[in-house]
Amino acid sequence: MSKYSDDQPIIKGADVIYRPAGNAGEYAPLATNPWKGCGHECLYCYVPNATKIDRGLFNEGAIFRGQSYIDRLKNDLKRHAHLSGTANEQIFITFSSDPYHLGDLAPTRQVIEMLQGGGLAVCTLSKGGSRALPFLDLYRRDRDAYAATLTSLDDDFSRKWERKAALPDRKSVV
Repeated sequence: MSKYSDDQPIIKGADVIYRPAGNAGEYAPLATNPWKGCGHECLYCYVPNATKIDRGLFNEGAIFRGQSYIDRLKNDLKRHAHLSGTANEQIFITFSSDPYHLGDLAPTRQVIEMLQGGGLAVCTLSKGGSRALPFLDLYRRDRDAYAATLTSLDDDFSRKWERKAALPDRKSVV
């Protein structure tokens, strides 16, 4: 069950910002998924099955949803600010990929800056390790959250189960 109440404003007509259902709501009251695919090749990843994407294609890497996503995000941010008066909720980036994946990370910065510009706090969960370092300046200590997924402290275990993710001792960025 989400720790966020159901009486918060729902973004009616939103396209790429949504309220996560079920246990996913524990991360943040809002979410957005700017990418398809990931590329970390985690054997336990549920996303290919949940999104009905071929696991091989999913593992090829993250593909940014492009300018249409950016345009839709702009519209959603306008809707959210209008509905809530002040857009002060936290938004999780991304349940269907990793914001610090192995590909082009320029869209990550753009998305974070847009969300913050729209008054939202951002929350990320990553296996990317040091790939997040160039973005730490964006995180506001009082509003935003960066977290690393750590499934094991054993490098061999990680190499087997999270084939292209950062090794355990490289997931902490601070």
